[in-house]
Amino acid sequence: MGWLRIFTAVAIYLVVALVTSAFIKHKGSNLKSMEKRGSQAVLAIGALANVVVLVAVLLLLVMVDRRPIADLGLGFPWRAALFTLTSAALTLASAAGFTWLLDRIGLVEVEVKALPASSWGRLFTLAIVLLVVAMQEEVLYRGYITLSLLRHGPAVVLLVSTLVFTAIHFPTNRVSIPQVSAWLLGGLLLGWVYLASGSIWVAVLLHFAIDITNVLLFGVAGDLSLARLSRPLSDLNRAVYRVGHVVLLGAVVAGFYGFHLALR
Repeated sequence: MGWLRIFTAVAIYLVVALVTSAFIKHKGSNLKSMEKRGSQAVLAIGALANVVVLVAVLLLLVMVDRRPIADLGLGFPWRAALFTLTSAALTLASAAGFTWLLDRIGLVEVEVKALPASSWGRLFTLAIVLLVVAMQEEVLYRGYITLSLLRHGPAVVLLVSTLVFTAIHFPTNRVSIPQVSAWLLGGLLLGWVYLASGSIWVAVLLHFAIDITNVLLFGVAGDLSLARLSRPLSDLNRAVYRVGHVVLLGAVVAGFYGFHLALR
């Protein structure tokens, strides 16, 4: 029964994502273009679509599975808070260090700049949308899938949640081997973080930290970046960074939680 419910939840996401993508394309934009994702209209539509999916998954959990939302792990004890702050800081620092390194070896020229006052409103809006997206994806791909498959063991949970999380990006994102590897590594990291901490908020906030770092330092939202890059980072560069980032945060997870799994 768990597999059927996972299929239902993912199918809901796919329907909403494909309808949203088609509507945005009809309006002259394209979700596969990172530059066009930053418009206010696209952000509003994307936020609404993610809220719809989030509510649908929570309704499945409560009305079909007959489980309280608290089973997702709503606690946020001091260790979880300290781990989240540490991981978020290391995410930002490692991204800054990586761009500095690329600049030093001559692969990309980097210029640090201050955002104009007119951009702060757009950045705030984008941050809210990224938080909503992180919450929707973590509730579905870590929370709901984990609760549905936990009886099969953590290895199955990690494998299925990571593969589904990776595949679900294909319809609305540019796909390449380095990009797929980045999704796989990110999915494994977030799955391990959720299993170790037992808190959905830790996974949500770390996911958000990763996404907002991409905006602020890797230029995925164009003029909202604090670092002006002479050319966009290649997918290969992003994948190399992701490997280092996952190894770094994997060590932090092990340091905070060892190999104990809070969700059993």
